[in-house]
Amino acid sequence: LVPSGFNGSDFQTLRFRYHSGIKNKQYNKIAKCLVDVRSVPGHWIQHDENDAHRPIKSICKDANKRIESAMAPLMAYHYAGTWEAWNFRVDFREKRKREVYDQLAFNKSQNQIDHIRPWLREFVDTMGYHLAAELLKGAGQVPPKPNVTWMPGGFENTTL
Repeated sequence: LVPSGFNGSDFQTLRFRYHSGIKNKQYNKIAKCLVDVRSVPGHWIQHDENDAHRPIKSICKDANKRIESAMAPLMAYHYAGTWEAWNFRVDFREKRKREVYDQLAFNKSQNQIDHIRPWLREFVDTMGYHLAAELLKGAGQVPPKPNVTWMPGGFENTTL
């Protein structure tokens, strides 16, 4: 599955293999939508950092919409990734705890899904080794976590 010159551990799709079942609402949360922003007036799009699920509230009325996979034109899996990658994001909702990560990343009672795993070999075959290596340079590497504090109305980067 992993072409010579690449490290399979750098790619979440090769390293993490378990996903909740399609109808598992404990792990499959609210659906997100894709918007072609070229097609809608800018004032339609809501800039609500707490609701990425409904960028155009006049159209996306149901705040708790869950879409069954048969109805979805596109499905994307979320990968927990490594603990370092999971913990990198600043999130004050208490969702970045180690026990939450362990449950999501290592719950083998979930479905093992391997149909995505051949992508790297096919990508290298299509793009050629050198271009693929350049495009994937740095994949799987997590930068140092920024020193950020929450302030009313937003975040402040205190790394400076």
